[in-house]
Amino acid sequence: MADSKGASPDRDALGRWRPGCAPGPGNPRLRRLAAAQEAVRAAGTPEAVAAVLEALRVAALAGDVAAATTWLQRVLGRPAEERTGGVELPADLATPAGVAEALRRTAAAVASGDLGTAEAAAVTATLRAVVDADVLVRLEERLRAIEGNRQ
Repeated sequence: MADSKGASPDRDALGRWRPGCAPGPGNPRLRRLAAAQEAVRAAGTPEAVAAVLEALRVAALAGDVAAATTWLQRVLGRPAEERTGGVELPADLATPAGVAEALRRTAAAVASGDLGTAEAAAVTATLRAVVDADVLVRLEERLRAIEGNRQ
């Protein structure tokens, strides 16, 4: 800009680009990335994709495990995270100690591979809901006790 108020040949008095004026060359790395992505898209004809899949299939049948995995994922889709085990939660989730123990058991199950991260997130969210509900119950009890003392 020509001055601190913003007027220049390319910008208006508020510093905005005037119609027809390009704001600049942009990020050179992003331009190179976009060019590379366009080249991949152009080379990715249905025939080329089919040829790659066929090469993967042949390699998989010859015993290449990585090729088999890739081929199956492309043909069948990626499998959902499997449940390999679980976590046994303590019976007492009404106390902070019980919830803390449940969280420790959940972390241990993830660390040992008995529980996937998605399942652990679901268990943790459930424990959070239990804690939130317990807090609400206790607040309601305290509020009723306070209101009862006023009468």
